[in-house]
Amino acid sequence: MSIKQNIQSVKNWTLKKRLIVMTISLIVVTGLLLTGVTIFTANSSLEELADHTLNMKLDGDISALEVYADNHFGGVQLSDGKLVDRNQTPIAGRSNIIDEFATSME
Repeated sequence: MSIKQNIQSVKNWTLKKRLIVMTISLIVVTGLLLTGVTIFTANSSLEELADHTLNMKLDGDISALEVYADNHFGGVQLSDGKLVDRNQTPIAGRSNIIDEFATSME
């Protein structure tokens, strides 16, 4: 069937059939648009939630490490490019501290 024949066929439809086809077409297009908007909005919200959750986790980990450093070293600070405890003793190479911290977090 050619395009011309298809157009002629549509012209022969009753008013009722034309209205039904138009209404169904509008409903389908509206549904597709709403689905697209919903997916986009949900995706944005999930990304924001993941970022927020990750930031909360990192803030908690940093706080826990600060408390641990205060309890075991009396605090740590950067001195001449090295991380040192309250006695100015470098903590580099002291792996037993990391092992203790990892064990305490389990």
